[in-house]
Formats: sequence, structure tokens, C-alpha cells
Amino acid sequence: MKTNAERQAEYRKRRKTAGESGERQIKHWVSNAAFTALEELAKHHGISKKELLERLILDAEKAIKAPPANPPKKSKTPAAESAKPAKPAPGPKMAEPESISSMAIHQFQKIKEDLPKGMAALQKAVDSARNRTKEIIKGLKKTE
Repeated sequence: MKTNAERQAEYRKRRKTAGESGERQIKHWVSNAAFTALEELAKHHGISKKELLERLILDAEKAIKAPPANPPKKSKTPAAESAKPAKPAPGPKMAEPESISSMAIHQFQKIKEDLPKGMAALQKAVDSARNRTKEIIKGLKKTE
């Protein structure tokens, strides 16, 4: 009979070759804010946290590795080439607006804009609960 450790080792070994090119486990701690944002974004888009992370990572990699949007044209004559200073190549092409990365940035900006409104509503609810608690305590003291 196999031990739990042996079964787990076999499972991890199978995962490395699962799917198209296998899967790897990521073991990192993130802030509560980042984790909550991950959960909310995944729920908003109707996908799993795993799928959201994979899309974000792969979109970012595509943006970095994408060829320049307008590659510099080569001059036909050497004289013309020496007359003009060389222009730096344009940066990497950014991800399309509809990409999950852009949506995530938009969602974070919206949360940042809505935060003061939410904090005000929360403070109002806390004040209301505090006042109601004081009323209940006064009522209890009168019945004693």
C-alpha cells in the first residue's frame, strides 16, 4: 500500500506532463488586496483565478515579445543612410484594448475612483450601528 507522500509525488509528476505542455505549481504569498482583486476580476469575467493569471501573464509576455509596430525602413543607398541620424526602434506593441490586462487596469482604476464613495457609505453604516447600539444599551439600563 502506498503512503500519502508517494501518492502526492506521483500526482505532481503527472501534472508536469498534463495538458499541452504540462503545468507547474506557483507557491507565492500575495497581499490581501491583490488576492481580493484577483477573485473579483475572475468572477467579473466568469473565469477561474488560474485562467485569469495565465491570461495576464501570457498577455504581458506577448506585449514584450511583439515586433515593433512600425519597423524602420532600410535605405537603398549608403549615402542616404549616413545623412540621416538613426531613429530608435519603437517600443513593443501593447496588448489590444480588449485584452484581459487592459480590462484589469480599467477595473483597478474604477475601484480606485469608487473607493471614497464606498468608504463614506461604510462610515455612515458604522455610525448608524453605533447609534442603534447606544439606544439598545439605554433601553436595557431602563429595564434594570
